[in-house]
Amino acid sequence: MHWLFKLFSLLPLRVLQVIGAGIGGLSFKLSATLRNRTKENLALAGYSDELLPERIGRNTGRQALESLWVWYRPAETVLKQVSVTPRADQLIRDAMLGQRPIVFMTPHIGCFEVLPVWLAATYYEKTKRKIAVLYRPPRNPILLKIVGKARQAPGIDACPTTITGIKRVIRG
Repeated sequence: MHWLFKLFSLLPLRVLQVIGAGIGGLSFKLSATLRNRTKENLALAGYSDELLPERIGRNTGRQALESLWVWYRPAETVLKQVSVTPRADQLIRDAMLGQRPIVFMTPHIGCFEVLPVWLAATYYEKTKRKIAVLYRPPRNPILLKIVGKARQAPGIDACPTTITGIKRVIRG
């Protein structure tokens, strides 16, 4: 499966987004469990737009394939897609150059996988501060091996949300 993910990652980002949206939309249509869970969560959050659940399905698939592109492409290629406002850059620079620990909370909106790549590429050499990324280990044993390994890069320490992973984050 690893080779398949690498092969997919060679496709242009826009092509991956289209394929991902198709897979996500199809998964949403075929899985009553996924559909019902999404609708329940949206209702609990106060959303009633009937088109939103299907859009979420498509965007989930899109995001999954974007992640492959980020994980398997060189950081330089990924960073060409990143734009940072001067204010955000200054805030992050000040924090990274300081000595205090920092916690970046990234919602699963857009391609959240890019932030650690950008932080490591921009600040690791200057500060030697590694970025610890917490992730929930997949249940699938094949994906478990791939996801942790794919997120590892110079300056990035991918830590599973297990006791061992949490200890790694705390120890720095």
